[in-house]
Amino acid sequence: MVFFTDLGDPVILIENLAWTPDAGYALRQRHLDWLAASVAYFALLCDSAAIATLLDSQNFTAPMRVRLTLDAGGPALTAVPLPPNPAVFRFTIADTQLDNQSLWLAHKTTNRAFYDEPR
Repeated sequence: MVFFTDLGDPVILIENLAWTPDAGYALRQRHLDWLAASVAYFALLCDSAAIATLLDSQNFTAPMRVRLTLDAGGPALTAVPLPPNPAVFRFTIADTQLDNQSLWLAHKTTNRAFYDEPR
């Protein structure tokens, strides 16, 4: 009866936002709406005012790549300088197709192994 005791790995939601001095957070509300939908799906507690305060309290002066994470412990931010876009984008199409019924495709979480496996 492992299903009574095995709760699986905890879910950690992620949103990556670009921040620039001129525009602030790009597509901020869209990112927060996406996060809210995943919060509801996974029945996590989320204080949207605390997230807004956390985002607004940052003192960035240069373009940044900001990662917002949310888990049972609450929201957290990490940030690194936003690199410039490359002159040429390179990509490869995987030989194997992802399972389009997977719930992990509908939610941005730290569960990313299925993206790396086809490599």
